[in-house]
Amino acid sequence: MAQPDIILDPDGDLLVILCVSSRIIDPLEEPESNALEIAAAELDIDKEAQPTQPGAVVAEKRHFKASSKHLKLASEYFKIMMNGPWREATELHDDGLRHWVVEGFNLKAMTIVLSIIHGKDHGVPRRLSLDMLVEVARIVDYIKCHEVVGLHASLWIRHLEDKIPVSYNSELLLWICIAGVFRDNRIFKRCTRVAIVGNHNGIATLGLPILPEISDEINQRRVHHLDDIFASVYGLVDRLTKRTRCDFGCDALCLGVLTKYLHDNSLGPRPVSPYKGLGIAWAITILKNLPFSHFSKRSLDGILDYAEVTLNNPREPVGKGDIDWESLDLHCEFDEIIVTVHRLVWHIHGLDLEYDLGIQPTE
Repeated sequence: MAQPDIILDPDGDLLVILCVSSRIIDPLEEPESNALEIAAAELDIDKEAQPTQPGAVVAEKRHFKASSKHLKLASEYFKIMMNGPWREATELHDDGLRHWVVEGFNLKAMTIVLSIIHGKDHGVPRRLSLDMLVEVARIVDYIKCHEVVGLHASLWIRHLEDKIPVSYNSELLLWICIAGVFRDNRIFKRCTRVAIVGNHNGIATLGLPILPEISDEINQRRVHHLDDIFASVYGLVDRLTKRTRCDFGCDALCLGVLTKYLHDNSLGPRPVSPYKGLGIAWAITILKNLPFSHFSKRSLDGILDYAEVTLNNPREPVGKGDIDWESLDLHCEFDEIIVTVHRLVWHIHGLDLEYDLGIQPTE
């Protein structure tokens, strides 16, 4: 009979068996910062019973004596499992307990989640690292215990929120996962907006919850807005080619400058959907630097500054009122490109990915 490593309920009727695997590190090898290996390092592995050569994978089990009643009350997953015909609910083992075997989760994160479910809040950390918060989110998503862990999660998120990236990177994807699992609508909108604007090829799912469900939608939004941007730019190229607005020499100069600028900045010939390797933020940064002095002497600094502020400070709310639209006397076609870029930036800034977090959208 396996002795529980952690007793969550002395009178518990369920043995939670967590299987943890890790790779043995060569002493001369630089250790990886991996949450799974960190958890394995906390285990007291029997070196005589396990392979010892570097690179070998070792496995260890940890046992939690738990209450199925607590778990059913807190977790939709356990409620279904323990009330169904599955062996976890019907089979009693030699130790007199039902067994639930699970693998692929972090030891510390599992300890935190099960402790919260069993009311052992005194042992729950008040702060978690971003990596550990993701590990907790994976478990919460798997066993569907969002409500009972929600209060702790809001505190953990609050301590880390000022570190949310303002540009697209792997940490931003971790935050999308966290916000999605813990139903933080505000952070979810903020991070998915940055992902839509900043990614170049669609987002990586990283084997995390939420990301596979929204990756296609994020990429579709990226492609949609690039469609609009390139339609506007190359619509001007077509108009300069096919008809005369000022005179032949003026239009030829405009067309030549525009075509060369697009070519020199990897936008010529016209990019083709799905625009692999191209991002919205990248395209806007190029287009807002178009050499408009060749076309118009009027100042459009307000529009360009607006685009730059919106791209560099996505946290700051910006509205249409920040630009005096009535004062812009736009009659040059090239100005239409700048205004189109401005409008797209404003629209993207307010873009919210539609995803059901189970709560009402915030205003």
